[in-house]
Amino acid sequence: KLGLKGQTVYVDGSRSGVLVDTSKPQATGFEYADAVKRPKELKAEVHHSTTAGVYYRVIVGLLEDKPYEVFIDESESDISGSGIVFKKGKGDYFFKKNDITTNISNTMTDEQSTISRFISMSLRHGTDIKYVVEQLRKADGDMFSFSKSVARVLKKYIPDGVEATVSCEECGGTNVIFEEGCNKCLDCGHSACS
Repeated sequence: KLGLKGQTVYVDGSRSGVLVDTSKPQATGFEYADAVKRPKELKAEVHHSTTAGVYYRVIVGLLEDKPYEVFIDESESDISGSGIVFKKGKGDYFFKKNDITTNISNTMTDEQSTISRFISMSLRHGTDIKYVVEQLRKADGDMFSFSKSVARVLKKYIPDGVEATVSCEECGGTNVIFEEGCNKCLDCGHSACS
């Protein structure tokens, strides 16, 4: 009735390049995004990292299993594993695990508090975590070891296969992805963790 003469069905993956748009979506404009409102309590994970002989504790607050906020200090407390981060007042945060509650706001230096706030602000406003990690890795100067420790913890939250925005250290190629928290070049096989 409609003049249809034939029909073809492609099984997904059987014909690469057929009806596939491989172009990357282009941003259409610059817009600010409001942060998702912070719940009273957030699931949190505690990580420990040592860089250049300095011990860091990094607490990552998770919203929908994604990093939402970060607290960083040099405390060698026995806090570990998973728990809850809750806010008692303006800038007054606590970590709770089982029946033990620890104030995590008053253990940070001014510099650690400032960087924690900026990382948290970026995450809350929707910045992809890969950009946060890549910017932290670029830092040098007095905060070099501090930023490396934070980047080392946060890169664990980047899903495998996400395209990196950095070039390969070995061949200079731009076909770089994150895999198991490391940059891996798909052109030459170089991994930043090997």
